[in-house]
Amino acid sequence: QFHITISMVQIYLDRLQDLFVPEAPELGIVPDTERVEMPGLTEKVVTSAHEFMKLFYFGEAHRMTRATLMNPTSSRGHAALICNLRMTPEDPSMSTKIGKL
Repeated sequence: QFHITISMVQIYLDRLQDLFVPEAPELGIVPDTERVEMPGLTEKVVTSAHEFMKLFYFGEAHRMTRATLMNPTSSRGHAALICNLRMTPEDPSMSTKIGKL
């Protein structure tokens, strides 16, 4: 059994923004010894490729853009797509595997 969630963030002008909830307040970053945490970041459950692409395009549509001489929709920040994967085997003697992309 697989459980997949995705999140999308943008860093623009040193501010971290949740691209799934663009009107939300700025996110903070909490450094940890093993990983970086972003409290309040929206995680969306994904069950199909179609749903994944729909969410990706929604987040992409909320990125900050501004026209340049070469590109009318140049992105002005850096974006990250975060995928969390959890595989739970049917055999209870096997361990659950967790990964982040």
